[in-house]
Amino acid sequence: MTSQVGKNKTSMKFFEPFTTGLGIEVSDHHLRLAQVGFFGSVIRMEEVVLPEGLVRDEHVEKPDELKSIVKDKLTSFGLTERPYRVTILVPESRIFSHSTEIPRTVPAEDRKRKAREIAQREIPVPFSQARLCLAVGNREGEVVPATTYVIEKQVFDPLHAVFTQDFLRLVAMEANTKALLRLLTMSGSQRREDATPGSLMAMVDVGNAWSTLSLYSRLGMNVFSRTIPHATKGKPIPKNGELPEAAVDSIIATLKETVLFFEQKHLSIGSVILGGVESQDDRFKKKFEQDKTSFEIRLISDLVKMEGVSKNQLHAFGSAIGAALRSAHPSKYKQHYNFLET
Repeated sequence: MTSQVGKNKTSMKFFEPFTTGLGIEVSDHHLRLAQVGFFGSVIRMEEVVLPEGLVRDEHVEKPDELKSIVKDKLTSFGLTERPYRVTILVPESRIFSHSTEIPRTVPAEDRKRKAREIAQREIPVPFSQARLCLAVGNREGEVVPATTYVIEKQVFDPLHAVFTQDFLRLVAMEANTKALLRLLTMSGSQRREDATPGSLMAMVDVGNAWSTLSLYSRLGMNVFSRTIPHATKGKPIPKNGELPEAAVDSIIATLKETVLFFEQKHLSIGSVILGGVESQDDRFKKKFEQDKTSFEIRLISDLVKMEGVSKNQLHAFGSAIGAALRSAHPSKYKQHYNFLET
């Protein structure tokens, strides 16, 4: 005889693919997965250590082997019985982006074409050999902001192939900082709409091999993005432990240069949010305090509080959680850029 509790658990499991979303991040050494419920609660966080050589420099070298590992692991997690909605994070180090402002006089149906033409002149990748998508914002005065995102097909295609499986329903493919921004917007104590009009927010995703600095407008449009490699003078990047001192200094120097550049354009950066596992390194805080920077520096764990998620988990799984939020509410975030939609 089946108990009522057992029936309820079975029923809940049956509806999970419709009421939850998955977010997955893949790097050279690990796969991180988050499952988020319809109301934003984190149901599951899993980390899988990957064998050497499957992913190198954030490029999937052996898609068939990685695809098999993904299937085996998700089966062990009980996530293959019915198709689950999933958002896959695309390595930001492999994404080119270009932001521009289109005169409002350009007809709406021509704005994406115009933004694409401008971006091709600035991005050193033939668009015929790339996957690209565009985000067009709302009118701001006499212009409409637009950002073009580009990734080479040789990088996109094997990553896409890994997650083209019967038990997964691909919702979107996007970059880490956009997912972190979504997490901050939904769960953060700091509200972007309360920021000074015209000010920008910097989102810094500090990883083991790369860091990405992205600037977002008050309305969530990306206006600048730069990836910073950590390897220096041929020295290998440590898999565990602290970042090289030179990498910490490089991230800080890039941030300061970026702030100065935009200040000269009369655009201020109101706050800087640090995400990623390595962002908890105390050297960032100490060096910023020594420099007495004019902008506010905060860890994402200072701003986002989620029940059952520790600070360390928030930094490790923050991007995956933000991606899972999109999967749980695909229609809500349909306006966000998506490499699945060209």
